[in-house]
Amino acid sequence: FLRLQYERLNKQTVVDLEWLIFDDSPEPSPFFTKLDDPRVGYLYSGQRVSIGEKRNILVQNAAAPVIAQFDDDDYYRGDYLETMLNLLEEGFDFVKLSGWFVYQCQLNLFGYWNLHDVDSLCQDWFPSKQPCVANLTPEQKKNMALNYLGYGFSYVFTKAFSLKYPFPPLNFGEDTPVALAAQKKAAFKHVLDEKGLVLHIIHLNNTSRCFPQYRLPSFALKKFFPDIPNDFIST
Repeated sequence: FLRLQYERLNKQTVVDLEWLIFDDSPEPSPFFTKLDDPRVGYLYSGQRVSIGEKRNILVQNAAAPVIAQFDDDDYYRGDYLETMLNLLEEGFDFVKLSGWFVYQCQLNLFGYWNLHDVDSLCQDWFPSKQPCVANLTPEQKKNMALNYLGYGFSYVFTKAFSLKYPFPPLNFGEDTPVALAAQKKAAFKHVLDEKGLVLHIIHLNNTSRCFPQYRLPSFALKKFFPDIPNDFIST
C-alpha cells in the first residue's frame, strides 16, 4: 500500500514535510527506487529488522523536529497532519487518537471503536474471522485498559521525545511502552476521532485486532470517507 500512501501524502494540506520509509522486503521497491521526489527518503535493508528498530532508525534519520507515524494500509484524510500538528502545538510532546473508525475488508464491516470504553459491549473483529460479541471477563477488561495507548498508526510526537524514549526492538506491541512513557514523563494528549481523520483498515494479512462498540451500516463508509480509493478497502 506504500504507493497509495504516496498519493495520500500529496493530498495532505501540510506540504512542508519529508516522508521516510524503511523497507526490509526481499527486494527493493521499483516504485520508490525510481521515484524523483526530494521529500521522500527511501531506506532499504536486505536484512530483516524489528519494527521497533525500524522506527528508531527513521527517527534518527529525520531532519524535522516532529515525527508522524503512518501505517501504509490505513487511510488518512487530507487534513490529518494539519489537525494532529495543531494539537501538538498546544504544548504537547506526544498526541494520538484513542478512538477511530475501523473497516474490516473481508466481511465489509464498518464501525467505531472508543478504546477508552472497556465496559460497553463490543464485537471482536479480526482478519478472516466472523465477528462475534466479545463478552470480556474482568481480567480481559483489565488487560485492555491500556489499549488506548497502543495502535501507533496515529502517533505524532517530537523527535526530542523519541530520542529520549526509543521504541523497544519488538515486532508487536512496540508502540505502547513509548506512549506510556509519554503519559508518565511528558506532555501527552489523546483524542477521539469524530471527524473521520483516519480509517483503520483490517486486511487479511495484517495483525490488527479491534473491538468496536459500534457497527455502522456499510453504506456509511462512503459518507465519512467519500474519496477513499477502492484499492484501500479491497481484500
